[in-house]
Amino acid sequence: MPYAVRPDIEVDDAMRTNTLHIYAIGDVTAGMRLAHVASAQAVIAAKTIAGKKPEALNYDDIPRCTYTHPEVASVGLTERQALERGYAVVKARCPFVANGKAMDDNGGFVKIVAEKKSKKLLGVHLLGCHVTELVAGVSGMIHQNSDALQMGAAVYPHPTMSEAIMAAAHRLCGHTIHIQRKIEWSRCLTVRCSSIARQREDTR
Repeated sequence: MPYAVRPDIEVDDAMRTNTLHIYAIGDVTAGMRLAHVASAQAVIAAKTIAGKKPEALNYDDIPRCTYTHPEVASVGLTERQALERGYAVVKARCPFVANGKAMDDNGGFVKIVAEKKSKKLLGVHLLGCHVTELVAGVSGMIHQNSDALQMGAAVYPHPTMSEAIMAAAHRLCGHTIHIQRKIEWSRCLTVRCSSIARQREDTR
């Protein structure tokens, strides 16, 4: 079987190696080294063996999660990747400081990257508490080639941190409700630092 540089086993979209009756999935392949990627590859391999024709994986649509504090989650292209691929890009953020459910864990944000004219979603990036629980929904929207207008038109439960996704979509489309268009990020940082200072003062 041929090996790439890392070395990895090369597979086609159906997870077949160059030996047609042998399939490979997970960390031994050249794909992303994530458990949910391996599971998706396994489903594709099983369906192919069963004679079906499953949809190929689009690795751009796969969410990436980092389980730190705060958590980091993203799906799709970064702003730089979108520009490198020739997209005209528009972007918007919503800080969690504008979200009531975030309470004291409000130091993060949601960032949306979209194609400028169509507002097609290219990437969504989140930083903050429990954001790995929020990325699945936006992953589905990117997989379905949705745009920011559709993302903002959905009804989000209140109070939830997911409302920050809606607010970022509204901001990208030019009709913000819960945050200022020209929000001062230094002001958000000041609010966050003041909140932390008050908490420390109260514990003395």
